[in-house]
Amino acid sequence: MGSLEDQENSRCKLVDIVRDTAARYPERTVLRFEEREFSYHELVARVDDVVAVLRGADVRPGDRIAHFGLLEPNYLVTYLAAGEVGAIWVGLNPKYTERELRHVLTDSQPCVVFAVFNVGGSGAPIASAVSDLPGARRIALTGSWHGWKPL
Repeated sequence: MGSLEDQENSRCKLVDIVRDTAARYPERTVLRFEEREFSYHELVARVDDVVAVLRGADVRPGDRIAHFGLLEPNYLVTYLAAGEVGAIWVGLNPKYTERELRHVLTDSQPCVVFAVFNVGGSGAPIASAVSDLPGARRIALTGSWHGWKPL
């Protein structure tokens, strides 16, 4: 059967389909958000950036990563990047209470948490909930398409 990593690499992933389409139609629009259109090329470049972050954080197949934020382009980017490295993606609703966030984070034990800190004002509930996670690496987003920075 092989290792979990070998099994993951042998499957067709959604990100593979996106990459194949990007190779054929790099300038076609894949996503519209607010007043902005994003090409396949831009999406794949963004996914590559996040994949590099995840690999730099030593994320392995089967690890969990979480994303706290609204449905916006970075939501899709972290989802696709998780699939690329074989990680399990956990979506965190910004309407969760701190108690709900703690429950989901404690249950899923993500090793990396992406958070949009300008969602609904402050990021205090997610920052507080993440601070109690043993070993979780925290990565902050500004909420913009190009705004990743480590905490």
